Amino acid sequence: MQAGKSRCFIDGTGDAFFARGAGAPYERGYEKTANNQPLSFRFEMGGIDVERLYRHVAVELQED
Repeated sequence: MQAGKSRCFIDGTGDAFFARGAGAPYERGYEKTANNQPLSFRFEMGGIDVERLYRHVAVELQED
């Protein structure tokens, strides 16, 4: 890792890697459970059992 000095940094790592390393305050995951998002819904795909996916996310992971 390299050191840097600036008045402002934007941590675009996706997991607050630089912010945590610098000791900056941060929040993690879903506010109710602190679990991270299990997968990304930013793409399209077919053949998904929506009811089963809902049960997994909302019931098994308790993130409703």
